[in-house]
Amino acid sequence: MDGFDAHQAPPEYQAVMPLANLFLFGVAIGWLTNYALMVYTSFKEETYAMSIMPLCSNFAWEIVYGLIYPSKNRLELGMTILGLFINVGIIYAAIRFSPREWSHAPLVEHNLHWIFGIGIIGFLTGHLALAAEIGPALAYSWSAIGAQLLLSVGSICQLLCRGSSRGASYSIWYGVPGPLFDPFPMQYYPLNLPTDKCIKRLR
Repeated sequence: MDGFDAHQAPPEYQAVMPLANLFLFGVAIGWLTNYALMVYTSFKEETYAMSIMPLCSNFAWEIVYGLIYPSKNRLELGMTILGLFINVGIIYAAIRFSPREWSHAPLVEHNLHWIFGIGIIGFLTGHLALAAEIGPALAYSWSAIGAQLLLSVGSICQLLCRGSSRGASYSIWYGVPGPLFDPFPMQYYPLNLPTDKCIKRLR
């Protein structure tokens, strides 16, 4: 059964599907707000808001699950495609302004285009490999969890490396409540996050 197809979902999920879609809309608004404000802050402060490796991972994830394995849910697909387009702005700002942040490391400063290119291709390969191993419906959630963890760790590392909150703002946190809506649909449609099944397939 395809984890993206709500019409094949368990009856428990279909009974609350309108509410689940409402929560999904909250997720979409949260992420898109976060991304848009990252672009705004990057150009305002002439830096980049999202650390490089998480940015490469997020962009690759959106390519895989927006273009290669698109969701059958139009809202979810629309959120992913919009996120992909806005992420182009984040990447553009990062490539344009990141040399200013790496003057202390000339090897990085002069090779950022290569770092971004190889990073995106590397994460694209990883997301596709996971989808081939456990199926796109499972990999969609698991790879998103990995990308979110990388984003959290990367943000902390960026803060420590810069020694300031440059590139971040309280307004970016307006989008934080959105992902908190994610667990609700999974409670009623556990196929998207079935820990036991996933572990069995990996053994």
